[in-house]
This record gives sequence, C-alpha cells and structure tokens, in this order.
Amino acid sequence: MTLPRLLSDVPPSGERPRSPAEAWPSPATRRRLLALAADAPPDVTAERLFAPLLAELAGLEPGAAVALRLSGVAGGEPELCSCGAEAPAPGASGDGRLFAGLPLELQVSVPGLGELVFAAPALGPDAVAIHAAALDEAALLVAVVWRAVRQERVQRLHAQRDKLAVFGELAAGILHELNNPLTAIAAYAELLLRTLPGRTADAVDLERLAHIRESSQRLIGFARDLVSYTRPDAQPKSPLEIDVVLDRALGYCGHLLQAHDVTLRRERAAGTAVACSASALTQAFVNLVTNAVQAMEEGGGELAVTTVRDGERVRVTVADEGVGIAAADLERIFEPYVTTKPHGRGAGLGLSIVRGIVADHDGRVVARRRTPRGAAFEVELPVDRSGHAGHDPA
Repeated sequence: MTLPRLLSDVPPSGERPRSPAEAWPSPATRRRLLALAADAPPDVTAERLFAPLLAELAGLEPGAAVALRLSGVAGGEPELCSCGAEAPAPGASGDGRLFAGLPLELQVSVPGLGELVFAAPALGPDAVAIHAAALDEAALLVAVVWRAVRQERVQRLHAQRDKLAVFGELAAGILHELNNPLTAIAAYAELLLRTLPGRTADAVDLERLAHIRESSQRLIGFARDLVSYTRPDAQPKSPLEIDVVLDRALGYCGHLLQAHDVTLRRERAAGTAVACSASALTQAFVNLVTNAVQAMEEGGGELAVTTVRDGERVRVTVADEGVGIAAADLERIFEPYVTTKPHGRGAGLGLSIVRGIVADHDGRVVARRRTPRGAAFEVELPVDRSGHAGHDPA
C-alpha cells in the first residue's frame, strides 16, 4: 500500500462543531496513523495500530473511555481494543452499552467494519455534539486505515497460497514419476510371494519380500495422499463420515507420531457424516495434527482425537499435551502469518488455512488452553442429513 493513496482516500471533514480549544483530529494525528498503516506488518493488531488515536479520544473528557471493535480478516474473530478509565465488558449489557460504569455512551459506526464507542461520567449538550463529530471523524479515518491493512494481509496471504500451489504442482509431478516404479516393485514382490512358496524358498527371504511389498504399497498410498493434500480443491463436496477423513489425515501423519514419541487416543461417533471436500478437510486436520505433534516434540505425550455428535453438529477435538498457547495469542492464532513457533519453523499460514477450509464447510474452529498443559482445537461442522455417506474418494 502507498501513503499518498491512503491520504487521498480520507474524506473531507466538512463544517462540524469544534471546541475552541481543540481541533480534533489534528493533522499530526492523521499523519501518524496513516504512516503506521503504510508501514504496518501483516500481523499488526488493531490495538497496536489505533492505540494513539484511542488515547487522544479518551483524553477529550476526564474519566472517559473509548473502545473500538473491528471485524477480522477472512472471517476471523472481531478485534476489540480500548483505552481510558474503564475496560469494556466482554459482551454488551442489557441496554447495549459496553461501559457499564459510565452513564453516558456515544456509538458511531465504522462503515462496514465495526463500531467506535466513547463513554464518559457526564457530558453537557455542547460537548455531546462536539464529541459525536470527533467520533464520526475518527470512524472514517479508522475505516480507511483498517481496510488498507486488511487488503495488505489478504494480498500477502494470496501470494503465499500461490507459492504453495506451485509447490503442489511440482510435488504432484514428482510423485507421478515415482508412482510407476513403486507400482512395479509392489507388483513384482506380489508375484514372487505367490510363486516362490511352491519351490525351495528360504523363509527369511519370503519375509523380506513381504516387507518390500508392504513398504512399496505404503509409499504408493503416501504419494496418493500427498497429491490429494496439495490439490485440496479438486473434489466437489459429498457426504462422508468425518471419522473416515480423520483416519486418512492421521495415516498421513503417522510417521510424525512415531518420530516424536506421541501416542494416539481415538474416540469415534456414529452418524457423523458431513458434506465435504474430502481432500480439503483432510488438509485441515493434517495441519491441526501436525501442529499438535510439533508442540509435543520435546517430550512426547498423548494426542487425543475425538468425535462427538451434538444434535445437528459434529465436533472434532484435536488435543495435545504440548507447550500450550499463551492467553494473549488465543485471539489472533488463526490470523495469517501469526505463529508462536520459533523463527524459521513456520510461516503462520497453517491455522489460517484451517479456518478458511472449515468456514467453507459452514463450520467454525476455536482454540483453547488445556490444564495443566497443552492445547485443544475444536472443529464444529453441520451434520449431513441426506443419509448417503460414501467412502473416501482418494
């Protein structure tokens, strides 16, 4: 994004009531906020970006408080930030106010993105008009800046997804070339196992042949799953038992569990078919399982993957005994490019992709901390009511 474009997008303030002592927002406030937006990293939060603006607003009246609630990126959770004498309540009170302890509250819509709220112990009639105009001005400024930040995030996410798509095409081509010799190895091993027992064949050699056949078949299945994994949008949605999808994802991650000394606990539920793209949903669960295993790579632990039907919804929980998630990260863990892994260990796209896939299936995914340690990710999806659950098409 460029700063001149942002400046040209700011609507003129027009003739509005002003306090003689204050001309808000000042040109310095505008320049500072727009400069922050122009240079903001992709993972910047609303709280960090708009803190100076909220502080100026809260300073308009003694004992005042300000809150800003904005929609997230790509269906993410809304962001709420505040400044002043009182913190906003998690949910609005019965009369719709965010600040229960401050009797007067003004609310202004941030066009198409959220709301800006100002509250104070008391305001005279003239002050109400002045501050309402200031809030309106601030809301327009916030809208321009936040849209630019969101657009930058989405553009970078799309660029990274394009790179992954190119990698997927390369991987598919390589795996196709590997598939032919692997199929030949498996076929010849099968032929020898059928013909040698009738002759003088050593039992040890027969056992080795069996291992060759099983290993080559496992590699063929691995290659098939990887091709499906790199092409998640190739299949239309059709009814499929969710546990079939989970079994496929866990099979793909089996080597990770063994490498990091992770034990698997599975709990299944009947009647949990969902309308899905099997490969896309497999990709989502592969990402969740991989994250869980990586969180336990230091000392191992138990990975619990459970399926529960709750009315017309099915809930899948992927729970680990790893390092857990800091409380401050829970609100932004699904945002693009946000990662809690050490530098170089992840691009911060895995959970964002999970959220996008789940949302595409009319579901939702949430993260929570576990006691005494670990994290759990819960995926909720609508149950398919057609009664025609099929088999894994991969």
